Amino acid sequence: MKRHIPNILSAGRIVLSPLLLIPAIISRPVIYFPLYSFIFFTDILDGRIARRLHIESELGTKLDSAGDVLFFACAMVSALISPMVVETYVFICVAVGFALHFSLVFVTFAKFKVLNFTMHTYLAKLYVLALAIIIPIAIAMGRVALPVVVVFLGLTVLNVVEGIAIVVTSETYRANHRGIAAEKIIAKQGEDGWFNKIFYFIFY
Repeated sequence: MKRHIPNILSAGRIVLSPLLLIPAIISRPVIYFPLYSFIFFTDILDGRIARRLHIESELGTKLDSAGDVLFFACAMVSALISPMVVETYVFICVAVGFALHFSLVFVTFAKFKVLNFTMHTYLAKLYVLALAIIIPIAIAMGRVALPVVVVFLGLTVLNVVEGIAIVVTSETYRANHRGIAAEKIIAKQGEDGWFNKIFYFIFY
């Protein structure tokens, strides 16, 4: 039974993520925030459990990636459709962000014939963590401020540019590539260096 727990958590994230749209539309933060928190923690737990129990699998990686994309897509849409002051630039920036992200998906599929929606680089993990914090704060504040949108778009660009660079320069597909800059720093410091220890502590 233990070997199925990570996949169950990832599948649960896929099923529950669209439900975020309901409390967002009817403006029920008492439902939205507990649901959001629960879904987010499944994202933290599935990978940790799989690595600790040494039960990582290709299916688990695909479920995790699909769950990540669906969760944050639904979270961002929920922020846009909730009763908030939303300017046109917000929709434009979110649309650009989605387009950039799927350009990485397309490049990955074109080269390796692998349909994977996220890379697990350290930068991508920071990107996900930042969005996980930004979205509920935006909803709680009742508006999406321009600096928040700029941060979102900037992180998206950095994440996508690094992801495409990895795909273009790699001979084989690695979903768990730590990132170009990250691997250079780790190569200098070693696996036990402070940089890798901090990221490993936070995300693993």
